[in-house]
Amino acid sequence: ILYSVFLLIFTIQGVPPLLIIRDLAQTCNQTLGVGFLSNLGIIIWIGISSILIFIIKVGVSKKSKYNDLIKTGCIFSWFLALDDFFLIHDKYIIQEIIFLSYFILIFYILKRFFTQIKELGPNLFLTSLLLFGLSIIIDIVLQDLFPSFLIVTQIIEEGCKFMGIFCWASFWWKSASKILKSQKFNNL
Repeated sequence: ILYSVFLLIFTIQGVPPLLIIRDLAQTCNQTLGVGFLSNLGIIIWIGISSILIFIIKVGVSKKSKYNDLIKTGCIFSWFLALDDFFLIHDKYIIQEIIFLSYFILIFYILKRFFTQIKELGPNLFLTSLLLFGLSIIIDIVLQDLFPSFLIVTQIIEEGCKFMGIFCWASFWWKSASKILKSQKFNNL
C-alpha cells in the first residue's frame, strides 16, 4: 500500500514512474560511489532510530528513568534522518530555521537529561554535538566567506556531519545496551 501511495503522490507531482522506482545513481547514470557517504549517513540515522524504537517497545519499562531520554533521542534521530533524506534544510525550509530548531532541541535534551547522559557516558554524545555544531558553522558561515574553497569546506563540513552521525549512533547504541543490561533483561 505504501509503495502505491508514494508512487501515486510523486506521479501526480509530474515525476515519471520510472524515476520514482529507480535508484538515483542508476537514474543519473552514475557510478556506485556517487552519494555513497550521504546515503550511508541516512542509513545510520534510520538504523539507530529503529534500534531506539525497539528499546522503547521491548526493553525500557515505563518506570525506567531513561524512558523519556530514549524517546526523545528516537524522535530527534528520525527528524535528522528525514531532513537528511529529503534535503529539507537545503530545499524546503530555510536552513537557519531548521538549525535553530535543532539547537533548541539539543538545549532541551541537555537541560532535561544531562544527569542521565552523564550516567550513560557523555563523551560520544558531546562529541557528536561538537561535530554537528562544526558542520553547521562551516555550512552557514565558512562556505559563504570562502566560496572559492567550496570543495574543501564541503568535504570538511560533510566529514564533520558524518563523524557526528557515527558518534550519535554509537552513543545511543551503547546507552541502549547499558539500559538493557541494567534492567537484567535476559529474555531477548
